[in-house]
Amino acid sequence: MTILVIGNGYDKALGLPTDYADFLKFANYIKEFTADDNHNRRVDPVAFGMDSRIIELINKDCGNIPDNLFSRIKDIKPLCHTNFWLEYFLEKQEILEKQEKNRWVDFETEITKQISLLENVVNNAVEGIDNEYETYDLEDIESFYSKNSISLTTYRDVHDKLLRDLDNLTWLMGFYFAKFVEKIDVAEAPIEIRNILNGTDEIKVISFNYTHFLEKYLKNNGKKYEIDYVHGVADITKSVGTNNMVLGAAVGEDNIDFADFKKYFQRILKKTGHKYIEWIENNTNNSNTINKSGANQGTVPIDRVFFFGHSMDLTDGDIIKKLVMAPNTWTTIHCFKKNEQDHRDIAQKIKNMQAIITRDELIKRTSEGGTLRFV
Repeated sequence: MTILVIGNGYDKALGLPTDYADFLKFANYIKEFTADDNHNRRVDPVAFGMDSRIIELINKDCGNIPDNLFSRIKDIKPLCHTNFWLEYFLEKQEILEKQEKNRWVDFETEITKQISLLENVVNNAVEGIDNEYETYDLEDIESFYSKNSISLTTYRDVHDKLLRDLDNLTWLMGFYFAKFVEKIDVAEAPIEIRNILNGTDEIKVISFNYTHFLEKYLKNNGKKYEIDYVHGVADITKSVGTNNMVLGAAVGEDNIDFADFKKYFQRILKKTGHKYIEWIENNTNNSNTINKSGANQGTVPIDRVFFFGHSMDLTDGDIIKKLVMAPNTWTTIHCFKKNEQDHRDIAQKIKNMQAIITRDELIKRTSEGGTLRFV
């Protein structure tokens, strides 16, 4: 069995505007676009630095067509105004751009940071989440509340506000992907993906993306496939309440009151894909085994797992570990490099894998004849 795991790097390899920074440019535009209830001013999307293809699609969508952007203003405005996460990310992005070009704020890292701080404060509060709200180390949250004249009584109020804002922002991201990004025509797949597909009759895909570009390619080229969207998909027909996209924190302090911010919890709540568990478990009892040195004792690997365009970040560590540590499995992790001397991506992925499976397991599995390789 061959399993292909893709992250946002797959869409980026296709030249698509799917970075967090790309979405933030769009979200900032939408925030300004919806600021005027009377529609007296036309906001120019060019001023926000978006991809030219997105700008062209926006201009078309502002025309005299059904369900255009003007008709959605009343629905969209409450989602992007006085939204903690949007304002926080925009501020972080502005700081990063002043420091260095081509950097973007990592939503999940920042969500993990803020929720961990909040969890730590609540863990030390006498009445826990129902304790009266005090600032302590919550500088970013307190600054947002003061700036927007928001008064909250307990930490539960803070929790509810942050979760509501996260759900709203996640829907807006899905709106961006489904209504605009997925309308960009992409006919081909990266050469690395084509090489993987050429070596197998049937492919199973674990997608961490919200988009359908790989699925479209597989379907258009007559490939036999099964796909598991573990983080949900962008769907223009979904509401904030029915949107199944996962965007959240890693484990953090693991206070159960804040579980709804964690990705594992969201995957359960939103009933996203978990077919990969069955794929792995169906192949754990075959005769081809891994020896103590991490080498596969058989002449041919039973299962092959390829990671492409995935950061191997700890926020997805539970799924990554299950795949890499599965019996009878050889894993290949594709890394990005501008030239032969560029080792930044592979170095970061090695560090991330060490954090996920431990140093000893990493050394064992990457040794000669081992079951894990970085290419």
